[in-house]
Amino acid sequence: MQLKTILNNVQHFKCFVYESVQLIDQSSGMRLEAKLRPRSNSRPKCSVCENPEPEYDTLPSRRLEFVPLWEIKIYFVYRPRSAS
Repeated sequence: MQLKTILNNVQHFKCFVYESVQLIDQSSGMRLEAKLRPRSNSRPKCSVCENPEPEYDTLPSRRLEFVPLWEIKIYFVYRPRSAS
């Protein structure tokens, strides 16, 4: 079973899909980075007010720490959108 499949079963996002998942081995320990992208058939919502808007600017990528899995840190990397 692939890591992307496990993440989809554990944490499914309505407006985002997992683009890629990487397991990175560092001296401080392993970490999992899952890059998310907006779902193509979803209408964008503002990351601040949650209202759907027709026009959006894309903000710089952010890294959000998720619940560790098997003592491996998990980060979601995504580009939030805000109303223009």
